[in-house]
Amino acid sequence: MGILKYVRLLDTLMNQFIQREISTQAAVERVYRSWTYFRDISLSSNPLKHFLRKASHVHAFLGAEDPLIDVNKITPLLAIGASTVLKEKHHKIPIHPAVLAYIQSLETKPHKKE
Repeated sequence: MGILKYVRLLDTLMNQFIQREISTQAAVERVYRSWTYFRDISLSSNPLKHFLRKASHVHAFLGAEDPLIDVNKITPLLAIGASTVLKEKHHKIPIHPAVLAYIQSLETKPHKKE
């Protein structure tokens, strides 16, 4: 969680979520299995910021009412115009009409590959 605190992406609610996710032995085992699958993935904050600022790589859909991800902390990391803030919490973003329209536009007008 050190990198998340460093780039100020982890707040009190996220910390509470993490504590809840490791509150039982079964939850700890589930988290451990996930961790063993993904443990070799690591990111340095500077290359991550560089990658996110390239407009052709990422378009983020963020929820204005998301208690875990603070829009004001994420948008400065992204290229201008590379994000859409919806009046939703994070669990409703994947089915939001704006997201579906964006996916359809990618299918009809694919971006150039670099």
